[in-house]
Amino acid sequence: MGDSPLGETPDQIVSEVRQLTLNGQLHEALQLLDKALGTDPDSIPLLVQLAKSMNKAAMYEDAEMVIRKAILLDPSVAEAHVLLGYRLQELGRFDEAIESFQRAIEIEPGKAAAYYGLVTTKKVTDADRPLLDQMATRAKTKGLPPHDRRDFHYALGKAHNDLEEYEQAMCEFEEAHSIAAANLPAGNRPFDPDAYEAHVDRMIKVFTCEFFERHLSMGSDSEVPILFVGMPRSGSTLFEQVISSHPKVGAGGELQFWLLNGLKIFKGVATGMPDQVEIQATGKDYLLTLSNLAPDKARVTDKMPNNFLYLGVIHLAFPKAQIIHCRRHPVDNCLSLYMSPSRNPGPMVQNRDTILFAYRHYMRLMDHWRNTLPASVFLEVDYESLVEKPEQTTRELIKSCGLPWDDACLHPERNDRVVSTPSLWQVRQPVYKTALRRWRHYEPWLGPFRELLTEVELKSVSKRNPRDN
Repeated sequence: MGDSPLGETPDQIVSEVRQLTLNGQLHEALQLLDKALGTDPDSIPLLVQLAKSMNKAAMYEDAEMVIRKAILLDPSVAEAHVLLGYRLQELGRFDEAIESFQRAIEIEPGKAAAYYGLVTTKKVTDADRPLLDQMATRAKTKGLPPHDRRDFHYALGKAHNDLEEYEQAMCEFEEAHSIAAANLPAGNRPFDPDAYEAHVDRMIKVFTCEFFERHLSMGSDSEVPILFVGMPRSGSTLFEQVISSHPKVGAGGELQFWLLNGLKIFKGVATGMPDQVEIQATGKDYLLTLSNLAPDKARVTDKMPNNFLYLGVIHLAFPKAQIIHCRRHPVDNCLSLYMSPSRNPGPMVQNRDTILFAYRHYMRLMDHWRNTLPASVFLEVDYESLVEKPEQTTRELIKSCGLPWDDACLHPERNDRVVSTPSLWQVRQPVYKTALRRWRHYEPWLGPFRELLTEVELKSVSKRNPRDN
């Protein structure tokens, strides 16, 4: 393709779109793509990027149509087949997803994302040994881009974990993290522990019980939002799958809304003079976002785990919104985070030390919200409880949201909503217990995470001996 009337090549436009997206300007990115495609409607690079941007904007059906158009125009583009494979994964159409990933590999045998898609679409067995050998060979290819090498090692780690070869799995995950830390994506800075701690300190200092008593009247009366928060990989996808099985609840997935808007509002709040006009306008925008995602539902979920960082702002804007804190065994949580690459990797997951640091401050901030937010809108639920006592825990969850009971919530695997997190295969299965106490398989290689085991044991002893408190 030649230059577009915008004066830029498709590759230059794609680069601009990526930068806009990094800056949180997704709407502007989509507008730029729409304008470019208006004059070059058959540009494969632009169509592929449009599908990616639409996925980020939760425009899943539109994204699928765009990527299928790209494949019809040029079936030889491996990336298009990978994108379609991930889309089919999200819909739970795993056999079709596997076909798409295999087609991508046929076209481009070194396409690491296709291999990762394959191993996350099913449980790897001994019959897949040739696939593991192929991935291991490809990972050593000279000149392979760092992100492809990283993805090959993540894929190998997942495969060896499935095969119960835990030492080899950990070696692969460590190599993946080593590559990722040395090659951060453009726009990603190394994790700044001082800044992270300072952010938590500011939240605790500003959002007191007295603050909410003075200012809650400026928020919306809407009860539409249901927010699942917690450390990433704490089970929030399964919780959302359960509650969105209810006929009155729509699933919003991991929305970027408060990560993009929370800090801006907080800057005003921190001065002691919250801007009521800004808060109410932001609240209307959020409700519009939820309504667009599930227009016929009474309640809509937002399962962005990192919203725990902005619960003060969220509660200020929506004092009646239900907040559900998803908890998981600390070591299982941190280990799962370490072993699961995010499609939008954050700097705190660079290594086990940064994960542990972030986890400790997450717990500190959640202790604050527990003591500050009203119990009527703040529920804490353990992943282990949902897995071991599914009906009891599910009934508690549904009741906390003021919803009538519905038996569909006991069968989250039948929920056909779009799931776009690393748990997309697991949540399509009946609730299972194999993810519980997973850390025991990796005990020799826990490293810094081992400190959390000691703390869990101390808490357990304290509960058994209440006089010691």
